[in-house]
Amino acid sequence: EASRQARSLSPTPPSSPPSKPSQGLGAKPKVCARPSVSARFATPLMSTKASSCPSASARFATPLMCQVKADVPSPGLSSSSELRAIEVLARHAARLGPGGVGLEEALRHTQAAGVWSFLSRPEGLAAYCREKLRFSEIYQRSGRHPATDQEVLRSFVSEPSNDVLMPPTPAVSTGSRARPVQPTDSGAVGSLGEPLVSLPIAEVRFAHNAQSERFGKGGWEQGSHARSILQLTVELLAGATDPEAVPAFAVCQHEGLWYCRSGNRRLAALRLAQRYDPHRFRQVRVQAVQVDETFVNGTWGRIPKLTTHWNGEACEGRWLMIRETGEAVGWDEPGAPEYGADLLQLVQPSAKRRASGLRSLTAAAAGA
Repeated sequence: EASRQARSLSPTPPSSPPSKPSQGLGAKPKVCARPSVSARFATPLMSTKASSCPSASARFATPLMCQVKADVPSPGLSSSSELRAIEVLARHAARLGPGGVGLEEALRHTQAAGVWSFLSRPEGLAAYCREKLRFSEIYQRSGRHPATDQEVLRSFVSEPSNDVLMPPTPAVSTGSRARPVQPTDSGAVGSLGEPLVSLPIAEVRFAHNAQSERFGKGGWEQGSHARSILQLTVELLAGATDPEAVPAFAVCQHEGLWYCRSGNRRLAALRLAQRYDPHRFRQVRVQAVQVDETFVNGTWGRIPKLTTHWNGEACEGRWLMIRETGEAVGWDEPGAPEYGADLLQLVQPSAKRRASGLRSLTAAAAGA
């Protein structure tokens, strides 16, 4: 009897197991399956506050953008030249995507760091990040190609300075003056086992007609560590990267001319650096190899390495087109835009003075 009463007082077990919480979208807060670029490459300066899933444009954010709060008022910029610098850097950094972080950091170490002081001021940084987001949305919507880059340029509010003069492109040697090469004094050898030799930068020509501005296969998979031609040029001009630290590339002699067998982007950065500081950048270490069928005609159905003639018969490796912007490196013709010129003129302002002096001397000589 006692045991029967105890059973009657016990709670009745449920007839069915309790239902599990709903697994619908409303059961849990939205979780982003893939962290934003800025989260993956976070720095101690970044805010640690969690954020929701980023938009398409936010995926091209940089650590700098994460420091900007939404309630920062519209800034008053110090000058029209600062507005110009903001738009120029925002254009290139937005186009480079995650790789724009390296360009931003490289500019902090230049002698013209005052030009980029807005990166260290909350108001200036807010203005820069707004412009970069605006340009990123354009590139994201329309792609990274010359037409989109022109759309971004047309959206600039600032005007280029009237006193900006491009330094002349160093003359490229002709085939008849191509000189024999001698091994460097160090006796070092390159990755192909050939001894390293030294050549004037102006004597080495591009083999490709066009190239992406990002190193590697597009550079996107490398995130913020992806380097660009423009970043390497800035690092060279700023002294952050020594020319000797640039990995040697291979060259071969074809019809009396020295062409890149590899390393067209490295040559582009060195050519740009030479244009803005010809006294520091004169020689390049290379590996001289034999020309082969792959270089001239291509093999196994692949296009040849030598495609510079696609730029016209007059090119002969003198210039290289950049696919994302339609600008050239080494093409010194009136009206021909130089890749990165708007930014490099701000990095190396002394180049404007040299250009002005050289053009004044040229005009004086012409009138004599």
